[in-house]
Amino acid sequence: MKLLITGGAGFVGARLARTLLARGTLAGKKIEHIVLADQFAPPADLLADSRVSARTGALLAQCAALGEEGFDGVFHLASAVSGECEADFELGLRSNLDSTRALLDAFRLQLPKGGKVPRFVFSSSIAVFGPDAAVPMPKVVTDTTLPAPQTSYGTQKLICEHRCPTTRARATSTAAARA
Repeated sequence: MKLLITGGAGFVGARLARTLLARGTLAGKKIEHIVLADQFAPPADLLADSRVSARTGALLAQCAALGEEGFDGVFHLASAVSGECEADFELGLRSNLDSTRALLDAFRLQLPKGGKVPRFVFSSSIAVFGPDAAVPMPKVVTDTTLPAPQTSYGTQKLICEHRCPTTRARATSTAAARA
């Protein structure tokens, strides 16, 4: 099994990589290789593992090449965070919206070539649901909680959620096509 972790040099990405490497398997399949894509080099302990390689640089510039690598799974953790996005709107668009779209498109474009579509795990944000004092969030956010982003970051994450294919969406589309 070959995995990609975007944001792989960050706190969450590096921790996920270490956990996966320690387990050695995911969904009952042996992990053969993990690619960590990030603007910065991953921690030395991860690079010391022969199962790990790094792709360093802006994710947006790497998407087409990553799409051709044939991953079984992708953990898309890379993003610019809320404060950065509010201070630099263009950074938020490039880092969150454009990179996610380009990454998904890169995998989709491999289908006509006989490529496989990896399982795609997208990390969103609670910012999709607020905060807005007039519309307080419930104590527990569920699948039925309506989004109400109040920042460009929250809006970008919501758009990316809707852009990511889901099993339910594929099943619904397939059923509609048959009707």
